[in-house]
Amino acid sequence: DLYGFFPGNFVGNPSLKPEYSRGFEAGLRYRRGPFDGALTAYRHAIELDPAYAAPWNNLGNLLSKDAKRVVEAEAAYRRAIELDPAHAWPWNSLGNLLAQDPKRMAEAEAAYRRAIELAPTDSLPWNNLGNVLAKDAKRMVDAEAAYRRAIELNPAYAVPWSNLGNVLADDPKREVEAEAAYRRAIGLNPAYAAPYINLGIMLTKKAKRVVEAEAAFAQAVALDPGNFYAEFRLAELRTRNAIATAVAAVAAGDWLATKQALQHLRAAPGLSGSWTADTSFIEGVIAPTLRADQGRWLLATLKELDYETIAAPLLLAIEAVLDDSASALDDIEPELQRASRKLYAEIRLALDKREKAE
Repeated sequence: DLYGFFPGNFVGNPSLKPEYSRGFEAGLRYRRGPFDGALTAYRHAIELDPAYAAPWNNLGNLLSKDAKRVVEAEAAYRRAIELDPAHAWPWNSLGNLLAQDPKRMAEAEAAYRRAIELAPTDSLPWNNLGNVLAKDAKRMVDAEAAYRRAIELNPAYAVPWSNLGNVLADDPKREVEAEAAYRRAIGLNPAYAAPYINLGIMLTKKAKRVVEAEAAFAQAVALDPGNFYAEFRLAELRTRNAIATAVAAVAAGDWLATKQALQHLRAAPGLSGSWTADTSFIEGVIAPTLRADQGRWLLATLKELDYETIAAPLLLAIEAVLDDSASALDDIEPELQRASRKLYAEIRLALDKREKAE
C-alpha cells in the first residue's frame, strides 16, 4: 500500500513493486493519532525528502478530512502527481477530493480515468469512477459497466457490489438483480453497513417486506452506531410499522392490542413525537377510535402512557373534539395553540371523511 490507507478488502495492484519508504513510517505511527500529530509527521517526512511523492499524497488524504483545507489537500495531491506522475494513487485520491464538489465532476472523472490508465488492473478507481458516473441519470449504463469492471478485477471487493445494487435498484424491473448484488456485498463483508442500508431502502418500498427492511436497517445500525441516516431510517420504519399495527388493532376493535401498539410507539427508541401528527395516525387510529365512542378511553390511555410529554397538542385537540369546543384551545400558550388547532381541524376532517364513508 504505497500511498496510504485503502479499505481492508482492497488488494491493490499486484504489479506494483514494494520499495523502501523514506520517512513514510513516521506517518504511519501517527495515522490514528490526533490530526495535528499526523500533520506534523507528514510535513517532517516531506522535509526529509521533498522529492518523495508518498507523504505528499498522505498529506492530501489528511487535509481532505477538513472541509476548510480542501485547497491545501488538492495542492498536496497535485504535488505528489508532479513528483511521481506514473503512480495511480495520487490521481485516485485527487478524484475523491474533486468528486465532493458537484461542479467538478468532470475533473473527478478525468482523474479516475487517469488512475485507470496507470493501473488498469486495480478495482478501486473503477469503483470510484462508477460513483461519479452514477450521479448522472443519463450515464447509468456507464456506471454499471464501471462497477462490473471493478468486480471483474476483484470479485471479493464488497463495495462495488453494493454500488452496483444501487444502480440496478433504480430500475424497478431489475430489483431482483439489485437485491442479489446487495446480498453478495453482505456475504463478502458482513461487517460492511452500506449494503444493509441500501437493501433496507429498496425493501421499504415493498409492503410485504417491511419486516425485512427493518431488520436490514437494524443490522446497519448495529454495525455502524454513529450512522445517523441508518438510525433515522430505522426509526422511521419502526414508526410506520407500529402505526400500521395500531391501525389494524383499531379496525378490529381490539382495544387491548391498540393500547399495546400505542405503548410500543411511545417506548420505541429513537422515535420522536412528530409521527403523532401524521395523517396515517390521525385517520387510521385517532378518528376511528373516536367514531367507535372510545374517545375518553383513548384520551385516558394516552395520558397514562405519558403522551403529554411528546404530543401535548394532540391530547388538547382530542379533548376539544370530545367536548365539541374549539374555543377550549383559545387560552393556551400561542405556539401550543397553533399546533393544537391544526390537529383539531385535521381530526374533524378525518371524522367527516369516515362519517361520509359509512
